[in-house]
Amino acid sequence: MFSYRVTATGSPGHCAVCHCGAQRCAFCPYMMTADYFTDPSGRKYSVRNNVDCKSSNVVYAVNCRRCRKYVYVGETGGTLYQRHLLNLSRIRTQHSDPVAEHFYTDGHSMDDFQKMGLYIYTYIIVCRS
Repeated sequence: MFSYRVTATGSPGHCAVCHCGAQRCAFCPYMMTADYFTDPSGRKYSVRNNVDCKSSNVVYAVNCRRCRKYVYVGETGGTLYQRHLLNLSRIRTQHSDPVAEHFYTDGHSMDDFQKMGLYIYTYIIVCRS
C-alpha cells in the first residue's frame, strides 16, 4: 500500500500536489494533496513538482478510499483533469478496464475514487509498454 502525507497548498519553493483553487473544479475534490508518497516496499519519494489538475505530462496514482490502497499507477500526456474525466466516464458506463471495474463493483462507487499526481515528466515517451 502507498501512503502519503496530507499538506495544505504548497508554499513557494515547496513542491506538492495541490488544488487548483477554482471553486467549481470537477476534479479537485478527488485530488489527494501531499508532498510525498511511500511505495509498498516502504521507500519514500518526495513530490518533485507542483502538481494540480491543470498539470500535463504527469505520472499519477489512483487510490481507493474504501480499500485504502492504490489501484493503478499510470501516465498521461494530457492534463490530470482530462484523464479524470475519462476515468469517471468509464466508471459511469461500467467500461471493462481494471480501474473502472474496481469502482463499480463490490460496493464501491465514484466517491471512493482519488487521484494523486506523482511527477511531471519533461521528456517525450517514444513507446509504451
